[in-house]
Amino acid sequence: MILTMLGEAIVTLTFTRISVGRNEYPCFLFVFSFYVPIPMVFFPLLWRSTTYIAVCMVSRIKGLGVEAENKLKIIKAVVSFKAALLVVIIMIIVHVVVYGSVLLYMHYGDKIDLMGRCSYGILNTVLIIVQAICYVLPCSLALLYMFINKNTKDRFFIKIELLLSMIILSATIALLIIFGQIRDSSEALIIADLYVTYAYVIIPGIIANDVLCVWIPILLSFQQNNSHKEAAISTLELIMKDQNLKEAFKSFLIESFVPELVFFYEDCKSYDKIESSHVRFHVALHMYKRYLEKNSPMELNINTSVIRSVRRVLRKYKTPSMDPTTPAVGTPTVIDLAFAVEMEETEIERPDLIGLFKEAKMLCEFDLMIHVNRFMDTKEYKVKKDEVKLEEAAGIV
Repeated sequence: MILTMLGEAIVTLTFTRISVGRNEYPCFLFVFSFYVPIPMVFFPLLWRSTTYIAVCMVSRIKGLGVEAENKLKIIKAVVSFKAALLVVIIMIIVHVVVYGSVLLYMHYGDKIDLMGRCSYGILNTVLIIVQAICYVLPCSLALLYMFINKNTKDRFFIKIELLLSMIILSATIALLIIFGQIRDSSEALIIADLYVTYAYVIIPGIIANDVLCVWIPILLSFQQNNSHKEAAISTLELIMKDQNLKEAFKSFLIESFVPELVFFYEDCKSYDKIESSHVRFHVALHMYKRYLEKNSPMELNINTSVIRSVRRVLRKYKTPSMDPTTPAVGTPTVIDLAFAVEMEETEIERPDLIGLFKEAKMLCEFDLMIHVNRFMDTKEYKVKKDEVKLEEAAGIV
């Protein structure tokens, strides 16, 4: 987003400069305007879109040999942030050279045509070649992106976004050519050239491109994140409902060295169903000692503020089992129910514990969703899922 804004700021500066000094600056500045808009605006957009290539190809290329991994390095380098930043830096240098070279050329007193009466020196030729390379590079990468990215469903919006951006920029450059080639044959064209210069048309185009390429994707990302989250949660619920899928998922988490996630998730669901505040308090102590306390048997790696809040609420009751000096053991701590039974129900702050454990469960769900997505790519999940479908079709489930 920063690169896009920086690029379009330079483009706006270019258009404004040419619009204001249309009858004074030499014609080679108009030639540069062919090449400045697209790379400055389009390349940062392309970088944001093609970063998906490097991410999605890592798992496919790893382990396929040195040659494949070298190809991956090349792709990642071409679509990297540094590559996009390098193009922006080149554009800035070119603009500095252009501004400096203006002092070396004579100023015309009358209207200057876009391509007419131009004498191309070595400096002009070099600068045009540099701009042309920067123009061809992002367009080539766009075509590469279209062919490499096979996940058309998930990336459909970005492809449409790229296409619309190219249309906007192509249309603005077409307007530049039209107004740049206007001659004195028509009074209407002269008026259009003087009062409706292309800068006033292209700058709104840049604003439209900002909305299209920056703000809409940001808003869409929130929507996609929510939809992906809902899909992962529904898959998680499906896994936890089916015994075979649940056992396979547990085995997968054990192999991933994070079995505590699913155990805590199940305990939280059981905790939510408890109606007795006395039993709830006992279970809360048990879950704290097993999952949340430092160096506990199945210590969770979640937000420490939630853990501190749970501990603070539980410490209000000053139970001997909550003594911080009590060493953790290898099995879940058994809490004596006598202390909880002796307390009045009103003294147990159920809303505090309920809310805190709901928050801890949400954090656990977030971590579980990451592993759910990984589990869905395994052969074990696909086999179990097919078995579930067959059972449902046969009416067993």
